Amino acid sequence: GNLDMSIAASANASTFIPELGLFSVSYVFDDVDHFRRVLNDAEFNAMIDEIIASKELGIKRLGTFTAGVRNVYNREKPITSLDDLASMKMRVMASPVESKVWGELGTLPVAIPFGDVYTGMQTGLVQAAENAAAVYASNKHYEVAPYYSLTGHQWLMANLYINQEIFDGLPPEAQAALVEVGAELTDHIIDYVVASDAAFVEKMQAEYGVQVNEVDTTPFVERLAATQDAVAAELGVENVLDRIRALK
Repeated sequence: GNLDMSIAASANASTFIPELGLFSVSYVFDDVDHFRRVLNDAEFNAMIDEIIASKELGIKRLGTFTAGVRNVYNREKPITSLDDLASMKMRVMASPVESKVWGELGTLPVAIPFGDVYTGMQTGLVQAAENAAAVYASNKHYEVAPYYSLTGHQWLMANLYINQEIFDGLPPEAQAALVEVGAELTDHIIDYVVASDAAFVEKMQAEYGVQVNEVDTTPFVERLAATQDAVAAELGVENVLDRIRALK
């Protein structure tokens, strides 16, 4: 391939590894502590590695990271309840599961590249999107969508991959070091993004005039409970979902 290593969000990687689409279903993880337990769980990691290996893509997973917890933001109004999302044109990542989830939540999913979100908000192609606070703020999406609602619906999972041939060609000590560092980075990155997102939430309220609000997520969770089971069954990863739930 043209790349030796790459980091890919589960939604994007699901094009080649459909089973990773499970992580596009909102509220699979209860909170950051649950998310951390899962990512550090040996049984869970073995399941993910087995799935990736079964695709014979010539890649190896070195670790799993996150870009933070994703929240909804929009150009129209504060989202305080599930009803507030009804019929909003929601930008989604290019994943069938993402479209299914946001359709279940009552929005009109529109799959456009992340780089088009700013102009899409300006033109009305989309009215809402979702991302971590650091991503929202650093890309200045507050300029076109000043309402940021703390739905906390998805802890984005992103795997670090290396070309298998490149990995196999390294000395054993280098292979061991990469695997060790990949595992160690999980906790460090979670800690970093949690602190970073909290700082950005404060900054965008104080300096950018963003209206940030809490959300009662119970109706969201209840709406998607059956969707989690349906997607897991469709993708053949009921065992993965069961393991995630066992770690709550």
